[in-house]
This record gives sequence, structure tokens and C-alpha cells, in this order.
Amino acid sequence: MRTIDLTETEKQCSCGCTMVKFGEETKEELVFVPAEYKVIEHVRFKYTCKQCESIKTPPAVELPLLKSKAGAPLLTEVILNKYAYHLPFYRQSKMLSTHALSLSDSTLGGWAMQAAEALSPLGEALWDQLPLIRALQADETPVKVLKPEKKAYMWLYHSYLPDKRFVIFDFSLTRCATHVNERLKYFQGLLQTDGYSGYNGQR
Repeated sequence: MRTIDLTETEKQCSCGCTMVKFGEETKEELVFVPAEYKVIEHVRFKYTCKQCESIKTPPAVELPLLKSKAGAPLLTEVILNKYAYHLPFYRQSKMLSTHALSLSDSTLGGWAMQAAEALSPLGEALWDQLPLIRALQADETPVKVLKPEKKAYMWLYHSYLPDKRFVIFDFSLTRCATHVNERLKYFQGLLQTDGYSGYNGQR
């Protein structure tokens, strides 16, 4: 919040009296604050006993990825830029360089892969929820794969009930009905899809 006030001179009325505040007006301004990157040093104090020479140090801060300095906020930004806003890693690398950060696209890609591995238990927990829900939306969309060069598919499963809402993305090199049938073999409920016949095996 920024306050704008009269000077002491301006508060003097032409009649000779000092003016008093009786209210205020507010005007909002929408601004952009550029991103800020910081290096946070976590300093641990070491203690020793002069009598027995034992040493104690508090536990080190655990970062999300092994052998990486990347904090959770930075990893979140990189992953969102890639998968929500479709910014390739090489473009993100160039953007970071404007903030004097030298991070290659291969480093960013490695972070994303390590983060996916770290979050894999969450994915398994979501798959475990499918047999427990009674209303599901499903769809599949083609995606290009470079190695091997072919068309693959990203399957989507959306639990849309307010008390159990979540989305699962499932990558597969095939659009065969056997894939979706295997994923939904324990699901029993209302399945909303398009006209693709691959879903016909579901109850």
C-alpha cells in the first residue's frame, strides 16, 4: 500500500485554519513484480565438548532432489512452465540466463525426471483411488514421440465429483483398448467418454 498525503504547507487552508483529515479515496494499480532468484545458505553450527571431545551438529536441511541445489519453489516453477505453459527446457534456460543463472536445458530436464520419480508414490496413490470412485471421465490425445519416432497417446482420467476430484495423466505408446481396459479393470461406475470404441469394454 502506498499513501499519498498533502504537505504540511498544503494542509493550511486559505482561511488560516489547519485542515483535518475526514476520509480517504483508494485507487488500485495492477503491476508486475519480476521473479527473484536467491541463493539461501543454510548454516549449521557445530558444538564440541572440551572434556570428551564429542561433536554435535543439527541435521542438515533436506532438499527435494539428491545431489541438487534446487529448492521446491524453483522445481515447481520449472515443471509448471514445461507441462502447464508448454515452455521447452531450452527456452527456460535462456530465460534464467537473464537473471544471471547458468542452468542448461539438460539440467532442467534432469530435475523434472528426478521430481517425477520422487512423486511416483503420489501417482500410485491416485491409481489406487480409481476402484473407489463411481463417476469418471476419460479421454486420450495423440502426442509426438521422438525416440522411437511415432505417434503416442496421453490418456486422461478425471474424477470430477467435488469430494474426490483428481486428474491422472497416463502416457502410452498405443491407443489399443487393452491399455484402457487394464487401467480400469477394477473400476465400476459411470464412465463418460467420446465415441472411441476402445472404451466399450468398460461397464
